[in-house]
Amino acid sequence: HGKYYGKLANDESVLVPQDEKVIAGIKKSMEQTKESTRENGGHASKNGEVLEWEEGPMPQAGYTADDKLFVNSNIIPFKIKGEKRNVDIMEVTVAWHVHGDVKYRDKTYSDDKILAGYGTPSRKDKILASQYGTKNANISWIVVGLRDKKVSFYNGKRILGTITYDSFEQLSKSNKK
Repeated sequence: HGKYYGKLANDESVLVPQDEKVIAGIKKSMEQTKESTRENGGHASKNGEVLEWEEGPMPQAGYTADDKLFVNSNIIPFKIKGEKRNVDIMEVTVAWHVHGDVKYRDKTYSDDKILAGYGTPSRKDKILASQYGTKNANISWIVVGLRDKKVSFYNGKRILGTITYDSFEQLSKSNKK
């Protein structure tokens, strides 16, 4: 389904997907998120199955106690057609989701302030990855940022590597079997 690249953070490796169905799934998630601003994603299994997750809710803006603007946007991994699937996590090779380019007007700024859409996993993203990682699964977790056009590979502890989306596409095309 892809090629493993090592020597990233702490000598860990990630799977850069090269299967055309996986790449098509990631691109579809990007298009859906671009259209709706909601998070979209999916996963692929060792058997070649690629499943699209149910789109997340509309992003919500709010203010912290110290008056800082924040955006809450999310997706429930492995929720497909209204139900959270009991997935054999040992069979999952790659899981991805897309952060939408969300803009809100902060009361302290006259221009729209961009708060989401970066290819950096949130704290919640890493927590989820760590919950699944405790089962010794070897999943490449990927987040794509529509705002900055970056792709990050991460686990429950850290970002393992970040590249531009253009580089991701090139790596995905290279060394296909």
